[in-house]
Amino acid sequence: MQLTLSLSLSLSYSNYYSLAFGISSSFIDFSVHTDELFAALAAAGGQGFSTYAVGFNNVNIQAATKHGIPVGNTPGVLTETTAEIAAALTLAAARRIVEADAFMRSGKFLGWLPSLFVGQLLQGGTVGIVGAGRIGQAYARMMVEGHKMNVVYYDLHPQVNQLESSTSTK
Repeated sequence: MQLTLSLSLSLSYSNYYSLAFGISSSFIDFSVHTDELFAALAAAGGQGFSTYAVGFNNVNIQAATKHGIPVGNTPGVLTETTAEIAAALTLAAARRIVEADAFMRSGKFLGWLPSLFVGQLLQGGTVGIVGAGRIGQAYARMMVEGHKMNVVYYDLHPQVNQLESSTSTK
C-alpha cells in the first residue's frame, strides 16, 4: 500500500515518525529539514522527500543523502504568481487603492470629486526593476505587454538574462 502524507503542521519528529510508517514518500512542510527527520523517514521505509518550494536551502541535503532519501523541489512554479503579485501591488500603489479603501471604509466619502484618488497612469510610463531573474523578467513582460511601459533594470548578471530580447528595455 502506498500513501502520501501532505501536512503543513508543526509536528515533533517523534510524531512524524509515528505517522510515517507505511509511507513510501513524504511531502511535508517543516521550516528546517534535519538529520532527525530524514532518519525517521528512512526508518519508516520512506523512499523520497519533496518540499513545496522553489528553493531547498532549508533542506539538509547532506542528511538526506546520508539516509538514502532523494530530495525534490518545485523550481519555477511561483515565477508567474510572484510577478502577478508584484504587478498587483504596482497597480494598487499607482492607483492609491489601499488609501482609497481606508477612506471609504472610514465613512469620509461625501460625494464625487474629479480627482479623488485617481492616482497615476501607468500606460506609457517607465518602471524600474532591480533584479531581472525569472520573476523580474515575468514582471517586466506583464508591465510592457499589459501597460505599454518602458523598463529600466539593474541586474548583477545581465549577460545571462533574456529581458532585453523579450521586451523593449534599457
